[in-house]
Amino acid sequence: LTVGKAAQARKMREEEKTLLLKDAAEEKIRLVADAAHLETSLSQQTSIVTKLGEMVTGSKADVIDLRQQMGAAVLEGQRSSELVAELEAQLEKQAARAAALQAQLVEVEVVGAGKGDRYLEGVAK
Repeated sequence: LTVGKAAQARKMREEEKTLLLKDAAEEKIRLVADAAHLETSLSQQTSIVTKLGEMVTGSKADVIDLRQQMGAAVLEGQRSSELVAELEAQLEKQAARAAALQAQLVEVEVVGAGKGDRYLEGVAK
């Protein structure tokens, strides 16, 4: 009778161990899928940040170019006051665009950092 109870207890422990291993394997699969998704998301965000950075750089170059054009127009006296006013308006638009792109860049970096933190918290659990 005792041998039967011991065998039954062993069988139950083996079944519990099997269930725990199955649960652990499923959780590992979920974590791997989550990690792959986060890597894809991070890659996309990195691409976005890079493109925004390029746009900011381009906008800053446009601002510099417009300032040089304004300076040349004033120094040479060849430009009319209308052209100077138009260049100033373009400069303001470009400066506003550069500021907006810079804000987007910061926002994307903050969002990306938050996702990375959540991923690390999930892995730590």
